[in-house]
Amino acid sequence: MAVLLTLGAVVAQTLGNLCLSLAARSRVRWFVPALTLLAVHFFTWCQALKMAPLSKLVPLTASSHLLNALLAKYLLREHVSAQRWLGTGCIVSGILVILL
Repeated sequence: MAVLLTLGAVVAQTLGNLCLSLAARSRVRWFVPALTLLAVHFFTWCQALKMAPLSKLVPLTASSHLLNALLAKYLLREHVSAQRWLGTGCIVSGILVILL
């Protein structure tokens, strides 16, 4: 359950950051959803920490790098360099090594 809460917190944080990025472009419209998602992230993360050790959950938070790269490319239509994809792949590989 703690793993699912952590992944939910990561998704909420990533979407909150996306909304903040959009808020910078269109002002107030995305600011409230950003704050809401970041609050969801905070409280979900706190609940996950009550259920499992920090050393087990922190590696999962690195998955936000993959989500950020995917959202940047497909939602914001930003260029994501090959170097960034390689770095993201290394991070995901590291997560798998630690967790398995």
